[in-house]
Amino acid sequence: MNFQPAGSVGGENYEWSCKEGNHIYDATRACDTGLLTSPIIEYTHSAGNCSVTGGYRYRGSGFPQLYGIYLYADFCTGRLWGATPNGLGGWTSTQHFDAPFTISSFGEDEAGNLYLADYSNGKIYEITMSSSPNCPPLGFLDLPTQNASVGGTVGVYAWAIDQQTPSGSLSLTLLVDGSPVSAPLTRFGRPDVCAVYPEGTYPGSCTSGIRFDWTTTGLSESHTVAIRVTDGGGLIRVLGPWTVTVGP
Repeated sequence: MNFQPAGSVGGENYEWSCKEGNHIYDATRACDTGLLTSPIIEYTHSAGNCSVTGGYRYRGSGFPQLYGIYLYADFCTGRLWGATPNGLGGWTSTQHFDAPFTISSFGEDEAGNLYLADYSNGKIYEITMSSSPNCPPLGFLDLPTQNASVGGTVGVYAWAIDQQTPSGSLSLTLLVDGSPVSAPLTRFGRPDVCAVYPEGTYPGSCTSGIRFDWTTTGLSESHTVAIRVTDGGGLIRVLGPWTVTVGP
């Protein structure tokens, strides 16, 4: 799978047929590697895998646990994965489902709901979540906002909850330009989050508020800010990144 940013003007060279995934496919080709765009995700043909069926990033409102996750599958095995940015320039994939049929296509409706097609019998299935999801942490980066101007010590605010059952502790890391940055961390109550994700459903959600105090001294111009959230099982959600301009 390849990633093309929304602001791209197009024309990326995704390496075929010089490479298949990250591996040389035709060594006789005169390929200029400086002009090629490598994939963000690949997997092998082991365990019956044969052909990737690309999907979509979930943008619906019915299952916030899925928001922003890129879903894709293998045609032969029916395995369904979800991929999210890991905050270090790469992506992390987690298998969410093992369908007993061949997945030939994905679809998306106007509300952002996602569907998949069963090639063997022509049926269309809507993708939903179970009551005990095995999904990365859920959250959102509140402040600073996208394209904000900041300076001095900046409060980077967010919220995050653990979606695993039972719930465990979350590891939180401030990322600036994709790299971890040391900054004081404060956790606080978020009643608004708790009202939507009550205690008992997502334990610990009432203390889901996050604040990092980011010192911007010595920085200038544009930088990206994000928070990487990792649960006890190693599943990752990156909140952001937002682009901000650092001034005096």
